[in-house]
Amino acid sequence: MRAAAALPGLVLFAVLSNEAAVAAPADAEFSAMLMKQGIEAYSEAGARGDQKTTDALTDEDILFAGGDGSVDHDEKRDKNDAIAAVLKEHTLALRQAENAGEVDEMAAMRRFAAADLLAIDEDGRVTEGNQILPPADLPVRGIPEQDTVTDWVAHHDGRTAVTSYVNERSMRYGGQILLFRSRLIDTWAMLDGQWKLCARHAVPLFDDAATVKLPDAAMDAYAGSYAIGPGAKAVLARDGALLASSVNGGKPTRYAAELPDVFYALGSSPGSARTHLIFRRDAKGGIAGYTSSSGLRLERVEAPVTAPAVAQGGGIESHVLPTAHLVVHRFGDMAVATFIHERVTQFYGQTLHTEYRSTETWVKRGESWKMLALQSRALEHAMPVHALSAAEAQAYAGTYAAGADVAGTIAAEGGALSVRFGAAPALRLEAIAQDDFVARDSPGTGFIFQRDVAGRVTGYVARREGRDLQFVKIGI
Repeated sequence: MRAAAALPGLVLFAVLSNEAAVAAPADAEFSAMLMKQGIEAYSEAGARGDQKTTDALTDEDILFAGGDGSVDHDEKRDKNDAIAAVLKEHTLALRQAENAGEVDEMAAMRRFAAADLLAIDEDGRVTEGNQILPPADLPVRGIPEQDTVTDWVAHHDGRTAVTSYVNERSMRYGGQILLFRSRLIDTWAMLDGQWKLCARHAVPLFDDAATVKLPDAAMDAYAGSYAIGPGAKAVLARDGALLASSVNGGKPTRYAAELPDVFYALGSSPGSARTHLIFRRDAKGGIAGYTSSSGLRLERVEAPVTAPAVAQGGGIESHVLPTAHLVVHRFGDMAVATFIHERVTQFYGQTLHTEYRSTETWVKRGESWKMLALQSRALEHAMPVHALSAAEAQAYAGTYAAGADVAGTIAAEGGALSVRFGAAPALRLEAIAQDDFVARDSPGTGFIFQRDVAGRVTGYVARREGRDLQFVKIGI
């Protein structure tokens, strides 16, 4: 197996800058070397299709995950021996300690994790040091019911190990139980005679969200032509209960209605956040256009648009900015680096920005450093914000409960909303469409409000990765 050939879609990073390495928080000289001779060299070789160089930079034991929810590895290198069994026991012990409580968890962290642990959670947030590692889930306090480890893979050389697995965590919120899943790659090292967790990178695995069935007339209203920019158009067409979107006559993408005016793309991999289309309306209530969650803005045109003949990809140019937010932790002949790439794409006159969080493990083999593990995924885009009037915001204010033991309060101040659960800090909510909100400080968490036939707000679902926690408004 050769990682770059197996997952060519991941190797789309242009030349990286050494400037970010100089600002690394630990051992700048080593970080600069790793950036230039490892991270940067691998990315450059992949970008120009230099398979010989990428092969020379990757270790035979590599675990390679490109954010789609799977991991690429050579099954002949998989280990099922005593060391692999110990690592799996340690992994389960850390997960079970999280369920047992903070005291047990801190004891497990001290026992199984390195003091210089580098951890990246499902939201792409970085934690350094031997601290609690709860999975990122809904910003509502729930009770972990069970953690299950599946799809286990372990590669090791007796001193350094990388493991990959899917963690399934069931959480109880009052009488409701939600199952969250994540793909994790862990890096372990033998330190002072004990196996210690040195790094962890978690990627959430999504389910398709619940859909709504809209009346035929409402669906028909979305169909039509939309202008992107010079040389490009999108056509939306009815496909039964779905919308099919085609750019310049290309292969259509199907979208399902999550709410009126909010659709998401079907067919995405479990490790990829769902792309959304958020429709805009004019003063008369007609469809004026839509914005993609990727940042693309399109305007409705009444007459069909004839796009000028443009070669495939002729209106698209892309490049990657220098690596940012580089953090390197070294453990002797093994090092872990996490960083952000930002890809800037010129798409028929519009500029799109996509950030990728990557974590790489490098191990020294003789005089050379080899990539032992890579986990990367695109981070979620900030959704376009829909302004609320003070009266519109006030309609959402109140107390909401998800069973007897879970409640939250939504407050309105002017056109702004915030939600608070117990003693936890309040979360700012931002509207992306009527009745559809996202939490500013909790990426991937949505609040979908519901109304009765009279138009009164009756409750909401807190939605994360396609899983819904139902809240009912009290006192309406």
